[in-house]
Amino acid sequence: MTATLSTHVLTKILFITEEEMKLDWAPSVYRRLHGVFCVYKPENVTMQRLFDTLKFNISNALNELPCYKHEMRTQEISFETGSTLPATVTKPVGLTDLTDHRLVLGPRYIKSDIPLKYLNGLGRYSSGVTVIGIQKGINTINTLKSCQFLRVYHVKGQFGKVTEDFSARGRLLQKISYYHIKRSMLDKVCAAAQAQHQRQMFIYAKVDLQSQEAYEIASKGLVRPAQEYTPTILYGIKCIDFQPPDFTLEIHTLQEKTTYLMSLIHNIGLQLKSGALCTQIRCIRNGHFTLEHALLRKFWTVPDILENIRICRKLTTPDKLITPSLLVDPTTEENDNSYLPEPDAVKT
Repeated sequence: MTATLSTHVLTKILFITEEEMKLDWAPSVYRRLHGVFCVYKPENVTMQRLFDTLKFNISNALNELPCYKHEMRTQEISFETGSTLPATVTKPVGLTDLTDHRLVLGPRYIKSDIPLKYLNGLGRYSSGVTVIGIQKGINTINTLKSCQFLRVYHVKGQFGKVTEDFSARGRLLQKISYYHIKRSMLDKVCAAAQAQHQRQMFIYAKVDLQSQEAYEIASKGLVRPAQEYTPTILYGIKCIDFQPPDFTLEIHTLQEKTTYLMSLIHNIGLQLKSGALCTQIRCIRNGHFTLEHALLRKFWTVPDILENIRICRKLTTPDKLITPSLLVDPTTEENDNSYLPEPDAVKT
């Protein structure tokens, strides 16, 4: 009898206690999925596809847990090693009415049960930090939007080529010499663009740059627009890598789009009497959220998302949401060429 027991694996049904339900009961886990978390969006992935993947992973993970009242988690105990094998299935216990069976009711959670909303979406060919709210966390996303936090990008470009859509994937229109371009020339264009946008912020608010009011506003710290929808504003732009024809810019901005950043690279090339196209756009920071907080694709699982929600909760406290703002005239129209100086401003 002992030999028989040692060569067989017996199944023991463990009844779910209140403490175990917090980890092994799908409705309990679903109720904990409230808040804000951060993921790293890969390149060549749309925001819609990103959301579909997250919803699929979450709903499947919840459906693998016991989620109906007659289901209990089972564990297999090996009498050979004395170890407990991981539970992989759930079985209906004490079920007399088949209308409550999983095969009759189907999956309890579907993708539409997982509401998501992003803080600032990235284009298909962009990558980087993406902040997402789930369920009640959507309200937090709306609050973060009103805070107007800066976003930081590393944008890579290449001199000497002009394409139809300013990207490396577009149809090539022209090849231009770039051998005359020096690091100092690129720095001058970047500095002029940054200064132009700093002046533009006060122009939007109808404040004289030489006035006491402008000084008091600037002394309070970083000036942000009060409205959510304003023209794109560059708070900082500098070259962090220069290896012609390739270069990399670090851009601090608000209200930007992927097309804007690509056109910025194109216009910088024109200012330098050459051409340029954008080869990569990567968001490295969104407000208080950085690459350290972003989950890679292999970690888009329920346990990792729950842990990330706990970590990100510290980044959405009231003291983190206080930002100085500047009233912007909502009637001001955006000028697509306002981010670059006149051609005469750059002397070679």
